[in-house]
Amino acid sequence: MSVGYASQAVATVSAWLPVAHRDGGNIEARAQLMIGAHLAGRALTLSGLGLVHGIGHAITAHTGTPHGIALAAVLPEVMRLCLPVAQDAYTQAATALRVHTADAAIAAVGELCDASAARHRLRDLGVDDAMLGSIAAAALADPVTNNSPLIPAEEQVHTLLSSVH
Repeated sequence: MSVGYASQAVATVSAWLPVAHRDGGNIEARAQLMIGAHLAGRALTLSGLGLVHGIGHAITAHTGTPHGIALAAVLPEVMRLCLPVAQDAYTQAATALRVHTADAAIAAVGELCDASAARHRLRDLGVDDAMLGSIAAAALADPVTNNSPLIPAEEQVHTLLSSVH
């Protein structure tokens, strides 16, 4: 059930987010995004969250950054980190994104974040160098991270954060 909800959420959001971003008054696009968000919520209720949300929670706690913006800042990099153990899931995401490979899915997610102006460098969100270690530690301590397909070492999370800082 979760895979079905998640796949439809990815397909819906990836199709309608650019439309809503271009024209915030487009009621159809906004309604479709609400449906996509609902489907994503159904999926996460069944399957839980993972590392990207653990990092997102930590960034938000340290800087007050809106959660979605924090997620967009790190999502493609988290996907790349988890790719060796999440190949099948990303291949399913690729189908929903209308691309052909797991690598293309990661690229499509990055492009979607960029096109919607949601993706920012961490320094632009108020993260300074001194925070990177505590954000990495907090992300790993967050219970949602336990559901990640890959539980990285703290140094791996720190390196990932540094790459988008």
